[in-house]
Amino acid sequence: AIKDYESTVATLVTTLSRRAESGPEGETAERRGQRLAGPLAVAVEIAALTPAAAGANRFAVGVARAADAPSALPGRAAGALGLPQMIGAPQSEMDAWRNHDIQAEIAALTQLPTYMQNDATSACGAELVFGTAEKPKDFLYFYFGTFIGGGLVLNDQLFLGRSGNAAGVGSLPVQVLGGKNERLFDAASLSGLEAALKAAGKPSDFLWERPTNWESHWNIDPQILSDWMDRAANGIAWAALSAAALLEIEAVMIDGWMPTKVRAEITRRTQAALLALDLEGIDPPVIREGSLGPDARALGAAAIPLSQRYLIDQNAAGRSA
Repeated sequence: AIKDYESTVATLVTTLSRRAESGPEGETAERRGQRLAGPLAVAVEIAALTPAAAGANRFAVGVARAADAPSALPGRAAGALGLPQMIGAPQSEMDAWRNHDIQAEIAALTQLPTYMQNDATSACGAELVFGTAEKPKDFLYFYFGTFIGGGLVLNDQLFLGRSGNAAGVGSLPVQVLGGKNERLFDAASLSGLEAALKAAGKPSDFLWERPTNWESHWNIDPQILSDWMDRAANGIAWAALSAAALLEIEAVMIDGWMPTKVRAEITRRTQAALLALDLEGIDPPVIREGSLGPDARALGAAAIPLSQRYLIDQNAAGRSA
């Protein structure tokens, strides 16, 4: 199935790349730039920059990150949350995604079944289908990407919710050290680590690269990394407490676009932070590591047809082909 998926994506990459390179006869460079500035062109340019040999993972991850742009999905409130400002994206360009049906456009271009799903939900689905870690029947999943995202599994089924965006954990208010509140977006996103590195005059581009050796790739000032991990772990602990009070989840799973040693340390710190909170009347969930890391979103995207047929709560809204 993975080989078939790679072949399909390689074909899609080639098709989209050719569409990006070929415009109307006599098209000026300025006009081509305007044509490629639209939401569909974002996916096209990602494809154009993605070698077909690595297409299955990098293309899927790229589209997932593009799809996670504010207001890209119906029902997401991201556009009103100031997220474009967090990554320096012009609001006018983000607004172009608001009512754009990229799913329909890619389906029309490729004549292939096309699915649209939140990237963190896809990652959660991948953990459910392909994960090697021990998984209970009910768990909340956190994925560290540009922004923190989440997924929810209830009774061994991926729960999407009414609009497909259940477990949109980034908007949860969490208490920071000192008693003030902030959103989990601010506390536990890789964009926050990027901002801390830039503020210290350190390079940050490596955060978004996919190295051959993850474990030696994150060469970060230990204090900057530790401070960010403390803030992230505290935020996830508060979010896990709220979720446990509502859903009686058995576990919280943590994964993301990061080295395994960083994931392990965030998991350890989150467990300690959770146990330090007031847990009266709460059976605290166990905090565990996910098992798929940077590949989770791409694998989840590949498994969407299978997941929608067998593993998604049929009482929740699904995505149509």
